[in-house]
Amino acid sequence: MNPDFLLAQANDLVKQLQQRYEHLQKDRGQILEELEKEFVKRQQVITEARKKMRADADFDEQMRELNKVKERLKHRLATLEQEIDTYAGLDWEEKVKEYVRDLQAGTEELNNAIPKTPEEQHRVFVMKKQLVDELVFEAMIDGKRDIQVEFRAKIMDLAVSKQLLDFPNNGEIVIRL
Repeated sequence: MNPDFLLAQANDLVKQLQQRYEHLQKDRGQILEELEKEFVKRQQVITEARKKMRADADFDEQMRELNKVKERLKHRLATLEQEIDTYAGLDWEEKVKEYVRDLQAGTEELNNAIPKTPEEQHRVFVMKKQLVDELVFEAMIDGKRDIQVEFRAKIMDLAVSKQLLDFPNNGEIVIRL
C-alpha cells in the first residue's frame, strides 16, 4: 500500500470538497441577488398600492406570492449557509495529511515488528488483519493476473459524511488501484 498514492487520492477529494464549497458560495450569492430583486418587487407593489390607495384582493394575492418566494429563498439560503459553515469549519487538507501520516506510521510499525513469543506473533497478525480489513474494500485478480484493489477510508464523523459528501455507504470513500 503506497501512502503517497492514498495522499494523492485524498488530496483530490479535498479539491473536490473545495470546489463544492466555492459552488455553494456562488449559489449563496445568486440567492442573495434573488432576495434583493424580490425585495425591490415587494417595495414596488407596496408603493403602487399606497399611491392608488388600494387594499384589494389583487394586492393581497401579490403580497402572498411575494412572501412565499421570499420564505422559499430564505429557507434555501439558511440551508446553504449551514452547509457553508460546515465546510468553513473543517481543515480537510490537514486532517487528510494527519490520517495518512498515522496510517503510514502504523503500517511501518507493524511491518518492522519482530514478535518474540507466539502470543506477540498472533497479536501482530491480528493487527495486520484488522488494518487490511479496514482499508481493503475488494481485491480481484483478472484473467491476465492483474491485481485490482479497492481501498476505502471511513469518515468517522457521521454528520460530516452525510452532510458534505452525500455518500450513501456510511461515509466510506472507495478508491480503485
